[in-house]
Amino acid sequence: GIYHRVVTAETLWRISRMYAVHLDEIVKTNRIPDAAIIEKGQLIFIPGATAQKKKVVTEPSAESNFYWPIKGKIISYFGTVNNNRINKGIDVQSLSDSVSAAASGRVTFCDYLKGYGQTIVIEHSNGISTVYTGDLQELVKLGDQVTAHNLIAKRVKGSGRDGTLLHFEVRRGYKSQNPLYYLP
Repeated sequence: GIYHRVVTAETLWRISRMYAVHLDEIVKTNRIPDAAIIEKGQLIFIPGATAQKKKVVTEPSAESNFYWPIKGKIISYFGTVNNNRINKGIDVQSLSDSVSAAASGRVTFCDYLKGYGQTIVIEHSNGISTVYTGDLQELVKLGDQVTAHNLIAKRVKGSGRDGTLLHFEVRRGYKSQNPLYYLP
């Protein structure tokens, strides 16, 4: 393998895609305790790579990278336990009512889901799905093609003075992934 030096706006997910090495393998090899936190200039060992890639990320492309679906403050992180339930995503508190697609893809679920509320699932070409849940008014329907940043829902209820809450998940197949691995 080789070492890769992290540049501005790179995430471990982007680095794993650049070298075609599974994200979990990079995390395990480097013994990274929190894969959501990497720093500019940090050296990451890429197992199996033979040459360093010199791709500088300035503006993520909708096809290979993810964007935040809503701007706000994370109030519950991936893996935290609330009311005896493990959080399989992140909960973002925001005063905004606009929810956007985190990446381009096709809407594969758009309905009420017990325990989640109104739910939108978008399947992406790279085998990853994103899940958006909460008190949503859907602006898309089953089968719709969306691009990154497309408005997909509006928040219809707020949680009082705390603003609005969006639950956001990233899944590879049926396995939940830490969204912070993918978000810039």
